[in-house]
Amino acid sequence: MRSKGTGYLSDSVSVFVRPSWGQSTHVSELSFILARRDSFDGLSTGIHQIKAESANIKVEAMPRTKKPCCGVSSSGRHVCGLWLRNWTVIALYISVFCVILPICCHKWYFSVYYNQKLHLGGASPSVYARKVNDERIAQAVSFFSHKHDAQLPRTTNDVKMVIGFVTIKRKGEIKDGGDYKPRYLLQTVAGLLQERLPDTIHVLICNVATDPSSHTDAVFLSKYVTVVSRYGKYGAAKPPGHLQDKEREDYIFCLNQSLSYNPRYVLLLEDDALVVPGAVNVLVYVMDKIEDRRYRFEASKTLAKLYSPLSLQRDFYTDKPSRIVRNLLELLSIGLFGGSLLRILYTLLCERNRENHRLLDGYFVASLICCVLAALAISRPHLLEFRRISKQLYMVLEANDCCTQAILYHREVAKGIVSQFEKGFVPDWYPIDAALDYLEEKLGLAPVCVEPNLFTHIGMYSALHEGENVYLKDFS
Repeated sequence: MRSKGTGYLSDSVSVFVRPSWGQSTHVSELSFILARRDSFDGLSTGIHQIKAESANIKVEAMPRTKKPCCGVSSSGRHVCGLWLRNWTVIALYISVFCVILPICCHKWYFSVYYNQKLHLGGASPSVYARKVNDERIAQAVSFFSHKHDAQLPRTTNDVKMVIGFVTIKRKGEIKDGGDYKPRYLLQTVAGLLQERLPDTIHVLICNVATDPSSHTDAVFLSKYVTVVSRYGKYGAAKPPGHLQDKEREDYIFCLNQSLSYNPRYVLLLEDDALVVPGAVNVLVYVMDKIEDRRYRFEASKTLAKLYSPLSLQRDFYTDKPSRIVRNLLELLSIGLFGGSLLRILYTLLCERNRENHRLLDGYFVASLICCVLAALAISRPHLLEFRRISKQLYMVLEANDCCTQAILYHREVAKGIVSQFEKGFVPDWYPIDAALDYLEEKLGLAPVCVEPNLFTHIGMYSALHEGENVYLKDFS
């Protein structure tokens, strides 16, 4: 049924497009479903809804290809990065092993870069050593010339530690036929008194020269510190015939004299053991550490060696398994620390624009190996010197079987050693250092050492062997 010319039906409307005359009679019909049939508002509303829905359709954007930077593709940048990293590693090794270490280490005796001619200025080791020794003598003479007896430290009745020097007059003959007096005792006592000792520390000099008055430095120092003589008017009438036996008996004599003050600790020094500046402060810290149960030391069974030859402090020059493991861990820690610093520095300088950074990569491994090799080239004795920055960095380790230049004894340990010698339980053919090693095992003692050294060995003339050491390593 057709409406009145409007083209409307009851539920829908069909719009007929009338063809023009002369064209085909095909008619295209477009149907629109209206939400409301009684008004054009429904048609308008439907059209607006269709537009709104079409506007909400998300059109997926085509991926945009990142334009190459400076004409270099991503694969090209990767190749450039590898090239730069490889050349940086090569430059690192060349600068470290061919420039930095040779400049810094040519005077460090145990370094692979040590050069004796550059270090000694062409002089022989003995001439150079005498020159350095003369400088220390002048400093010691100047110290005592400005000090009076009243200005030196006094000891209270409550003595916590006795520092004893075993000293003898050294023969002054040298190879060129001249006469030389090394005056070690004057230097070592002056160095110790400059440390501002607390009043709980008593200094004792044991003059074991067969003619006490011939040891002029010991006689001079009697104005400042306590001096006891083993031979002479109030001492033994005659020394033993063999020098090795005399050395043992002199050592035990001084240890026994030190115990007469009833101290908690005895530090027994040979007269050519020169204190390192600041060592007394570190020594007090070490004693507190030994007595602290948290560190698992048994104080009454402990003796601490405050000097050991630098040659025995090298990386693997020891037969103690615990020290070998410790040295390996030190090398690894140096590699990890140095490698991490170099990797971070490389990131800041060469990879600032990189989005993702990896610490554990080839450059880090190369840096780690570089630091380990550098540590081996420098040598452990010289690296230990960096630990002097703070007393907390000093280490207490298992001791090697050497030496007697500076040993700290607990009172009970010292009494046990003196008793063993007096009862004749020590073989006669043992020198003093071998005898102490023997007693350590027999008495179940725990010998430890402090590193870096708190004392240095300045002796070039041996009172026992009557010879002259000609290599710096023997008195450094």
